[in-house]
Amino acid sequence: MGRHCPAGSIVVSRYLAWLGVNCRVFNVGEYRRKLVGAKLDHSFFDPHNAAAVDQRLQCAVSALQDMLRWFEAVHSGVAIYDATNSTRSRRKKILDECTRHGVEVMFCESWCDDSELVEANIREVKRTSPDYAGVQDLASVMEDFRRRINHYSEVYEPVGGDGTRPLAKGSYPLPPASPTIEEYDERLVSYVRKINVGSQMVINRITSYLESRIVYFVMNIHIAPRSVLFSRHGESMYNLDQRLGGDP
Repeated sequence: MGRHCPAGSIVVSRYLAWLGVNCRVFNVGEYRRKLVGAKLDHSFFDPHNAAAVDQRLQCAVSALQDMLRWFEAVHSGVAIYDATNSTRSRRKKILDECTRHGVEVMFCESWCDDSELVEANIREVKRTSPDYAGVQDLASVMEDFRRRINHYSEVYEPVGGDGTRPLAKGSYPLPPASPTIEEYDERLVSYVRKINVGSQMVINRITSYLESRIVYFVMNIHIAPRSVLFSRHGESMYNLDQRLGGDP
């Protein structure tokens, strides 16, 4: 779900690069801005807007195809497919296509329903998102993004859930999901859910070393600024003797 720390995928990719892992981020939002444009209001993300749904799907498919071509070229590494992927049907498509190409999948969801954290996230979006570049009216940006979140909430199905839509408030029904989705059991899929910036973590079927390192890092990501203090002890007797270790 899209209520997550801005640039979280970039932070994870930098951590993986630090570990020596070949990593690349495929951000579907960047594909959308390239293929459709950046100056789009919340109505583009309305799940009842059939034309926009098709356009967003094309952007998602384009990013996925590029990701799979990247895997074919490098043969190993970690690709971060950065998108909301807020429905089971979308995640099933990703899983099916990756499995067909021999790519292992782990879903990472960051969910937040803390109103203060969500508002802080929206303000950060205003500052950093290319979607609102040049817009000076903070109130209009925040209102537009709140409506975008509401559109996602209409179809949101939690990772590992049974397909229910706990936040749907629409006055008219959405198109039915594909019948084959009933065969898709996300309890059998590797995933991690970070809820309210780490107040709760749900970890499911994490089996490999690299998956566990990613989960550990995700558990320790902080979105709020904080101070880091370093302290150096005073001179010791061993320092004077140019010796290492010990207490004197």
